[in-house]
Amino acid sequence: MSTHAHAGSERVLIVGGGGLGMVLAGFLAHTGADVTLLVRPAQAASLSEPVVHVSGLVEIHAPVHVTSDVAALGAFDYLLLCVKGRDTGAALAPLRGLRVDRALSLQNGVQKR
Repeated sequence: MSTHAHAGSERVLIVGGGGLGMVLAGFLAHTGADVTLLVRPAQAASLSEPVVHVSGLVEIHAPVHVTSDVAALGAFDYLLLCVKGRDTGAALAPLRGLRVDRALSLQNGVQKR
């Protein structure tokens, strides 16, 4: 059982708002997870509504929290790292000290820095 359950749902932080991060955010939010998508400031500003749209074999429109403000983050049950391998260090550095129960790396690239 989660130690940070919020309104009965798992809290998930997805770092990276590229294709993989957005698809995972959409599917997880659609299943009821409380999803926060941590993206770069320019991407946060360009997302006019906090809803992820996924289309293909299924159509999903799911609400997510979008932020570029690391200081505003709380505790999470899961952290999914969805940045390119070369961006690993830069993506994780500001998250030092963040309370996360479990982490999973889903990245492109053969080398992490």
